[in-house]
Amino acid sequence: VAQHAFHHLEECLDISPARYILRRYSGGEDKEEASKVHRQMSGEEWDKIKKQIWTIDGQPRQLDKIVGRRKKKRSYEYEVAWVGLTSLAFNRWITREELVERGFEKLINDVDGKSAAQQKVGEQTRPLTMAAIEEFCRDFGLDPEFSMHSNIRGLSGGQKVKLVLAAAMWQNPHMLIMDEPTNYLDREALGALADAIKRWTGGVVVISHHQEFIGAVCGEVWHVADGRLTATTMEEYKQSKVGEELVQEDVQQQVELQKEHKQQQQQ
Repeated sequence: VAQHAFHHLEECLDISPARYILRRYSGGEDKEEASKVHRQMSGEEWDKIKKQIWTIDGQPRQLDKIVGRRKKKRSYEYEVAWVGLTSLAFNRWITREELVERGFEKLINDVDGKSAAQQKVGEQTRPLTMAAIEEFCRDFGLDPEFSMHSNIRGLSGGQKVKLVLAAAMWQNPHMLIMDEPTNYLDREALGALADAIKRWTGGVVVISHHQEFIGAVCGEVWHVADGRLTATTMEEYKQSKVGEELVQEDVQQQVELQKEHKQQQQQ
């Protein structure tokens, strides 16, 4: 979940939240994940790696595509098909390390992403239906009035953040990474998010300056400054000079968010 959470929704403002989730996950793969820069190859990048000559069985070959993946100890091997050789007998298994070294990292990232999506489909117990999406959004504080019958453009800032969080959790991820997730959330929603994080059995990485929220989800602070790392309890950290400054900054941010929330309600 990006710090500017609305970035996830920019191209879908004129459809409902339910339609957004349906569109994002149709086919089993998260289309937003597939569009990230670490998987997208430019035409120039394709031309560069396609021109590479491999020597296989004493013969020069050019990579056509990667058609499979299998586990090898702590890494993977990838089944490579070659230009002009359609028989499976000519395919070869190449290690991940060699492919990365030759510049094929984005290509294997794409293969890895698709493989993970296929595995998720096998594990997935939640059907991608409007009824299931409605119930799921309700769990994140979005009533059907907003999740089913309103366009995303008309949602408040807090409702959009709830939608982004719901969409990120749709495929039951093992880990959730959130950058400043407290933006636009009121105190009730913040409390619910903190409680959900503590209850969830997956891994969570949170980047936040919201001291009250941080205090609710973690009991130990690792403070890095001047080349040193200091581990303290949250209470000890709050009493430190840096902690006091961040608390004051947090209070000011909350005041500004409350003003913005009131303006949205008046509109």
